[in-house]
Amino acid sequence: MFEAAAAWFDSQRRLYFSRSVTISGGGLTATTVKASIGSSVFETTNDYGAIERWEARDYIITRTDLARLPEPGDIISETIGGTTYTYEVVSPRGIPVWEPADSYNVAISIHTKLISR
Repeated sequence: MFEAAAAWFDSQRRLYFSRSVTISGGGLTATTVKASIGSSVFETTNDYGAIERWEARDYIITRTDLARLPEPGDIISETIGGTTYTYEVVSPRGIPVWEPADSYNVAISIHTKLISR
C-alpha cells in the first residue's frame, strides 16, 4: 500500500511540481525528463580538519525515466526565462551523487553544482 502511495505521489510531483530538464553525459544520449527542484546542504571536513559547507541544487527525477543512474560528470541543463543553466552532477567527497528521494526508490535526488549560464 505504501509503495503504491509513493508511486502516486511521484506522479503528482511530475504533473504539478516539475519542469523539463535535459540530462546527458558519459555516452548517454541527451534525454529530456521532468524534474522537481530541491537543494541539499552538506558539511564535510577537509584534509586539514576545516569544516566546509557545500550546497547543491538537487533534481528529483523518477528513476524509471532515466536510461541509467546518474554518474559524476553528467550534465543537467535547465532553461529559466530564456537563459539555459548548466549543472554538473557532483557531490562532496564521500557523499553519493544521487540518493533515493522516497522510501521505495521511485524517484531519486541528484546533487549538482552550477557550471555555466
